[in-house]
Amino acid sequence: MKPPRFEKEIRGFLGKVQYISRLIAQLTMTCEPLFRLLKKEVPIVWNEQCQEAFEKIKNYLMKPQILVPSVPKKPLLLYLTTTNTTIGASLAQYLEESMKENAIYYISKKMLAFEEKYSPLEKTCVALVWATRKLRHLCLLSRSC
Repeated sequence: MKPPRFEKEIRGFLGKVQYISRLIAQLTMTCEPLFRLLKKEVPIVWNEQCQEAFEKIKNYLMKPQILVPSVPKKPLLLYLTTTNTTIGASLAQYLEESMKENAIYYISKKMLAFEEKYSPLEKTCVALVWATRKLRHLCLLSRSC
């Protein structure tokens, strides 16, 4: 797979990756250099950071982690992560039988400009509210909430 060179190719690549975003942990943070290329005032120059992000995604797709469906009536674990520009969440479930924690779902998003100005505690609160809204359907399906 060749790295994208033009704006149309970059948008196409990001669109394809976004389609499977729930399967990739911290996707928004990884794709940040590619998103920066698509800003209006920025010239499209493929640099080392863009190549590194592209390689990370490519390597991840070659060896993906396996997501499993949740087991009904077992508690779910929610992990949140916040950076200066992104928030993410991972939903997992610990099963005593296998003594293993299984990943169920990943989500991430780029913060809006005004959200980037929040304190770390406020960013965590935004991440919690956003994640619970986005993952509500999984909570309802497992009936563990």
